Amino acid sequence: MLDFFNSAIFNIGNRAINTAQLVWMIMFLVSWVIVFRLFSTNGIKELYKKYEVGEKQQKKLRWILGLLLCLTSLILLSWLFKIDVAIATINDKAISAAHLIKALCVIQAARLIDWTISNIFIHGYYSNREKLREQRKANLTKERDEKSDERGTSTLVQYIVYIVVFIFLLRSLNLDFNLYSYKVGEQTIAFNFTKILEAVLILFVARLIISMLTQIVLYGVYRNRNIDEGSQ
Repeated sequence: MLDFFNSAIFNIGNRAINTAQLVWMIMFLVSWVIVFRLFSTNGIKELYKKYEVGEKQQKKLRWILGLLLCLTSLILLSWLFKIDVAIATINDKAISAAHLIKALCVIQAARLIDWTISNIFIHGYYSNREKLREQRKANLTKERDEKSDERGTSTLVQYIVYIVVFIFLLRSLNLDFNLYSYKVGEQTIAFNFTKILEAVLILFVARLIISMLTQIVLYGVYRNRNIDEGSQ
């Protein structure tokens, strides 16, 4: 039986592909397709309905999941068949096709996280606020402000997610180049490009926290004290 699974079926270049590798590949692909079909059809309809996800965002999620499926499949194929091609050398480190695919996979994962935060948490929060405001007969101007707040919060979250991903990719691929170095006593401290990104990230996170706290606190005060829209 072991001889059967270890027997070579075909070759890719100089590498022999055995039965076990082929079976693992087929099982993985079939599992991924089943999960994708369930998640993109029946499995997520209740989620769409609960959080009022529009058709445009549903289509975006399907694209993200589809690309994530393709990229993870390529990673598995590369791992199973031990196939990789060097593309370039940067900072004495070889950048291969597998590195590129993994980077794209991380980006798609970041897009999925961004979609989840924006459409489930942020949109759900502002939708609930809008429903409460409608019950209190809010005017049209305030409703437009509510949509503007939601877009602004979603944009901040996108910036934060993508900056974190960019920092991760630069460091994992050894592409974090040194801008300058300075000495403190006998110690040399390097100032890398990611230091700038980290500073920008801190600013965005602080802005997001302040924005959310301000909206939550003020909204609670307005609602509890029944302050009219004009006074707000």
